[in-house]
Amino acid sequence: MEFKNDLGKPWKYEEDGFTVIRTSVWSPPGCHPVGCGLKLYVNQAGILEKIEGDENDPITKGRLCVRCLDLKEVIYNPSRILYPMKRHPQDRGKADKWERTTWEEAYAMIKQKRDFVIKNYGVEAIAAYSGTGRNGGIMVQEFAHEVLGTPNACYTQSGYACYTPRAAATAAITGCYYPEIDYGGGVEGTYDNPDYKIPEVIVLWGKEPLPSNGDGLFGHALIDLMKRGTQIISVDPRVNWLATRSAVHLRLRPGTDAAMGMAWLNVIINEELYDRDFVENWCYGFDELKERVADMTPEKAAEICQVDGEIIRKAARMYAGAAQAGIAWGLAIDQNQNGTQAAQCILSLIAITGNLDKPGGQLVGEAKSAVPEAEDGMTSTYAATGHQLDGWVALGEELRNKTIGMQEYPLYVNSIRNAHADLMLDCLMTDKPYRIVMAMIQSTNIIAPTNSAESKSGIKP
Repeated sequence: MEFKNDLGKPWKYEEDGFTVIRTSVWSPPGCHPVGCGLKLYVNQAGILEKIEGDENDPITKGRLCVRCLDLKEVIYNPSRILYPMKRHPQDRGKADKWERTTWEEAYAMIKQKRDFVIKNYGVEAIAAYSGTGRNGGIMVQEFAHEVLGTPNACYTQSGYACYTPRAAATAAITGCYYPEIDYGGGVEGTYDNPDYKIPEVIVLWGKEPLPSNGDGLFGHALIDLMKRGTQIISVDPRVNWLATRSAVHLRLRPGTDAAMGMAWLNVIINEELYDRDFVENWCYGFDELKERVADMTPEKAAEICQVDGEIIRKAARMYAGAAQAGIAWGLAIDQNQNGTQAAQCILSLIAITGNLDKPGGQLVGEAKSAVPEAEDGMTSTYAATGHQLDGWVALGEELRNKTIGMQEYPLYVNSIRNAHADLMLDCLMTDKPYRIVMAMIQSTNIIAPTNSAESKSGIKP
């Protein structure tokens, strides 16, 4: 029997004595949810011999970084843990005291401790901590709700200051997910698909996709697009490889992105470079936006951002004048004190130029705005669909209200169905509003972030 993938190409075949398996890896060691296409060469003994890039992968097209190429070293590393291990609490800190146990015994021990905690402290006294483990980390939340039964899943990053700020702003303003640039990754044939349009301009706003491949954007796609005529505008105080090859590089003062965005809007609106049809049919509040940015001239922004006003004007005209263009913005905006306002500006730029939901412009993901769902009256959020809400809903309102941070930040907790990370640390330190006595930790190290000494003291028995 011949196994085939969705494109009709064999995903498993024999070649020169090897079984070759075509697959996609993104957690770990791949970058974000791009999915790097691999060909795994397995010998007759079932041992992985080598890894190559899959030239038929529609996105990565055979290109891999060293992490994927070194996958064999990860799989066969002698320190890799393949079985459950146990250690007596009195031997904490002693690496030589771990001993192997069976899966049955491990599960029984976990269940026994879980039942003890629920009986004596309540299920909310259990926490499940996760980090940026991609699908490994994502599953922790559902595991916490549906298996452990606790509302206190917790992403251990202060302020949840990565991706969520821009996703939340997008959900509030557009009713959809963060709109990544359209680089042809979702259509067969990518750049050569007749329905796809090569972006004339791509703006990289505080984002360096080549090493990061962040948020579903395969960085090397930019190189392919540049070879096909795409021009780059870089908005970044740093000088990097892409910035040196940009048509315009705006080296703004850190933290002044909102002023820069307002100046672009000022130019595009006052010079009537916006897409009038899109604005009239799909946008609300244009007159208010025009009034708000009226005073932020390129000259005023130049004083704030420390970038020449004529260069600001050139960049705005170049972006607005493109038949199709995209803006990719990243972590620098998320962790900006004016990040939400900067995101509003960028989203407004995308909208008034008509680049939203347009080939070669910005991709619009599945709608995840806060709208009522008829089935149970709950609201859908930008970070959840379908089954991801099942466990959260099943907890019941009384238990959901016990989530750490629910009383202080209900929008935050309800949106991502997670405990508030900073307040969780406070809880560990003070045992208020209640004590956390059991924890599952996956894809994170809760004593690694800033103020590690305090984190460490909070988890001491």
